[in-house]
Amino acid sequence: MQWCEFQDGEMIVSEGEASDFVYRILTGEVEIFTERTGERIVLGSVRPVEFLGEMSIIERRPPNASARANGPVTAEQLERWEFVQLISEQPTAAHRLIERLSERLRLANDRVVRLATAVGDEQKATRDAVADTDDFL
Repeated sequence: MQWCEFQDGEMIVSEGEASDFVYRILTGEVEIFTERTGERIVLGSVRPVEFLGEMSIIERRPPNASARANGPVTAEQLERWEFVQLISEQPTAAHRLIERLSERLRLANDRVVRLATAVGDEQKATRDAVADTDDFL
């Protein structure tokens, strides 16, 4: 385990680039985002005591989002084996990790429902508009 410092705006994790590390944020805040069609979509943030990059390590897949320092950030950099050992030996750390993953899943589910509802409302409005047009034809 080693300590890392990141400056404001510095990339910590890049989407799609494999990483062998998990970061536990000690100070500062990290913005999690992805880019689609040139537009940055902020997915959330990571704050002190939270992990960054754990999903990639757990799934053994490249990250599906990027992370950059939002101001100065200090973090512990853990190799995969150190991360696994930490959550195996420290129930509090494992519990915090499970809580955070659960929270992120719930937020993702909420977003899916909101998007599906918005799309459904838009489709209904389109169908209604077409039906209204048919009345005049």
